[in-house]
Amino acid sequence: MTLYSYPITVEREGKRYYAYSDDFPGIYGLGKSIEQAKKSILEAMRLYIRHCRKKGRPVPATRTVYAETVTLALDCMVPASPRQFAVAPPSYLSAAPI
Repeated sequence: MTLYSYPITVEREGKRYYAYSDDFPGIYGLGKSIEQAKKSILEAMRLYIRHCRKKGRPVPATRTVYAETVTLALDCMVPASPRQFAVAPPSYLSAAPI
């Protein structure tokens, strides 16, 4: 038995959950719960890997080497000018209006 490890993401869309892995473009799972979405994406990934092996194609490599959920705290105050940023703001914030 060969073991494969891939990160998956589960997002909520309306009343359903949508699961995907960046390592499997176009492959996703759906469910009415997180567990159903996870089960669905895992089965889709298994089918995809089996298909790759059957056709002699490479199995997707895991690209993610580190993932973490972070929490950010922000003031509700919106900066009045780019000078208030601790670092330079992204260029699109200082672009001239169209």
